[in-house]
Amino acid sequence: MMGCKFKVGDAVFYPAYGYGIVLKASHYSFTIDFGKHGIRPLNVSNDIRLATEADKDWPPPPPNEAEPCDLKATLEALTKEITSWELAINYYGKTYDNDDDYDHEIYIRYCLHGTLNGLKATKTTIPNHLSTRLKIADAKFITITRPSQFIGRGYNHCDETAFWYYYRFPNTFFNDIENDN
Repeated sequence: MMGCKFKVGDAVFYPAYGYGIVLKASHYSFTIDFGKHGIRPLNVSNDIRLATEADKDWPPPPPNEAEPCDLKATLEALTKEITSWELAINYYGKTYDNDDDYDHEIYIRYCLHGTLNGLKATKTTIPNHLSTRLKIADAKFITITRPSQFIGRGYNHCDETAFWYYYRFPNTFFNDIENDN
């Protein structure tokens, strides 16, 4: 297993967040201050490298302020997306591998968000059994995560109420950090 290749104070570059300074380093993970993108815990990754002077000017991801809305949404699509969300949560609650996995799982919920908004915009009634499955899945997600300032790539411009799922991070990640100390 690869160990942490950076030390506290190193300037690093990560494609998702840009230029940052290592605040804390352990064998499996480290915490980096990415300025506008916040202080973020990350697992050791080959995608992170020592920064160059040019990296300081790297542009941030565009803000994502609008809620998603799929006007072509169907109940069939909603059913598939709820199933994907349920499966993602089962995986997500067992381990935290890296930010790419985190972004993928959260993207599934974002797509589901868009489908729900699309169905609402077209005044489609969502059957009780689908609403119940979604409520159960969202409740499970809440139990396996903690509120956090460490949110996904570029999402820090989103409304915390509408995009509540962006503002949670897996318990397993925090457990790994606590066990490293």
